[in-house]
Amino acid sequence: MPGPDHSKRLKGAPPLLLLLALALGVADGGCARGWRSSKVPPPHSARGTEAIPPASTPAEPEEFKRRVDAHAHFAAGIVHDVRGETTQALDQFALAATADPSNEQLVMELAHRWLQQQQAARAVELLSRSAARPEASGLIHGWLGMALAQEGKTNSALSAFRAAVRKDPESLMGYQGLAQAHLNARQVPEALKVLDQAAGRTNASPVLLVGLAEFVALAGRSKSIPSEEARTRVLNWLEQAARSAPTQALVLQRMAETYKAVGELSRAAALYEELIERHAGSNPAFGQLLREQLVRLYLAEGNKEKAAVQLKAILHDTPTAPKAHLLLGAIAAEDKRYAEAADAYAKAILLDADLEPAYYELAAMRLVLGEPDQALATLTQARTRFGANFLVDFYSGLALAVRKEYAEALKHYTSAEIQARASEPSRLNHVFYFQLGSLYERMANAAFAQKRPEEGERHFTEAEKNLRRSLELSPDNAEVLNYLGYMWAERGVNLEEARRMIEKAVALEPESAAILDSLAWVLFQLKQPQAALEPMLKAIKLSPKPDATLFDHLGDIYNAVGRVTEAREAWRESLDVEPNESVRSKLGAEP
Repeated sequence: MPGPDHSKRLKGAPPLLLLLALALGVADGGCARGWRSSKVPPPHSARGTEAIPPASTPAEPEEFKRRVDAHAHFAAGIVHDVRGETTQALDQFALAATADPSNEQLVMELAHRWLQQQQAARAVELLSRSAARPEASGLIHGWLGMALAQEGKTNSALSAFRAAVRKDPESLMGYQGLAQAHLNARQVPEALKVLDQAAGRTNASPVLLVGLAEFVALAGRSKSIPSEEARTRVLNWLEQAARSAPTQALVLQRMAETYKAVGELSRAAALYEELIERHAGSNPAFGQLLREQLVRLYLAEGNKEKAAVQLKAILHDTPTAPKAHLLLGAIAAEDKRYAEAADAYAKAILLDADLEPAYYELAAMRLVLGEPDQALATLTQARTRFGANFLVDFYSGLALAVRKEYAEALKHYTSAEIQARASEPSRLNHVFYFQLGSLYERMANAAFAQKRPEEGERHFTEAEKNLRRSLELSPDNAEVLNYLGYMWAERGVNLEEARRMIEKAVALEPESAAILDSLAWVLFQLKQPQAALEPMLKAIKLSPKPDATLFDHLGDIYNAVGRVTEAREAWRESLDVEPNESVRSKLGAEP
């Protein structure tokens, strides 16, 4: 009989079961946390005879017969289980547990399965029989409380949880069950009293204290307990547990996770570091898991350097870890080391061809590096392997726009929008509509250059519509404010609104040369060249390298205020940066 699949049990479990599961060490859908009872081990795999107590010669023949019957039914249950005959297997295991209710492992395993299947009544019947024994453990009473709660018998469940605590003063399941019953009845002070009494016990173990902290952290996140009250207790109990200097890896790991749950990332990181120091050498796989947790913590704190150190340590031990390369790429990209990021993403794909996010990140880096052909090649690979999706089409649109294949780019943007509306509407954010708007603006300029004014006007209308949509979704986005304002300024339309938008963009990014140029240009278009001069000069000063457009604009502004010599010098500087017949014509016959 397979061991408990806690992730399936918790999926869709009622709130009481979900919270009580922490007592069994199955939070986060796994068994890694372990069991808390010091008296009875957990129900585990019954595929071997370890689920049945060792054979012995009992004092009474009747007891011996029951043991024999239990073994026979248990063996029959295994046969059915191996064949996938779940119902027959459970029936045989039930007969085995009925014949020998002292086999608590089997009783709890079977009860667990029935609770999974929402057969609480059968679980209650089985657990009640086992709990009736004088020597029944606190864990059996805790499971009985859980089953009774699922059946809706609150008072009986409370009695079982109280019995669990009497049998085992360290019964986390018992305390949690009592507290959760109060929370279900909106009796928060009474719930906290139960938990405080448990934590206030003399010599309360670190295991109990950490379990209580986990429970309260979860209740705080679900708003069952006011968040500040929950946080205060979590920190107090974790510090109390730390004073006992626990060394067990499981306890330290759970402490770290609970600190993380309440936002104490530095404390969580310190515990992960301690765990790595203690256990990574002897258990490399466990060490890698811990390092991955540390990477997430460091990235959440914004500490990219420490995250990179841990990722490199992972790669030192496991050079073929694709996700480590993926995360290193993300760190490099954030630091604007785009070529390094591209290399890391390419390695991730090489090591794991099914690591889908790496394809899109690599395509993005190729675009930033001005390599649209390579970006499209990567996206073709992604489309072949994973099929069409929003990101494949969106990035393909970006790459084709860079290649000035505007009509094809628009097809991909349209496809991306259709797919997002069907399944991922959150993808249609301000970034998407900004890119779509800027594509229409370039299509409009191309149409006017080719003497197709009607088409150009249609594209400008679409550009304005999509850029306004982008601003609706992100009203304080300086890039979009500047783009739309400058587009209008260039065309000489909506100049007052353009000015307001660009002034807002300047307030958001006062050191941006591009935005200051836009402000100068809209003032120039509003016939205010003297006011335009100051932001124009500042834009040139802030520009990281000589810009032909900035010098051209400066020449126009100087010319408008009558400073002709300075205007001609500015136009010459523009030509030195980039040849342009329009600028050359302003200099007349001068070579």
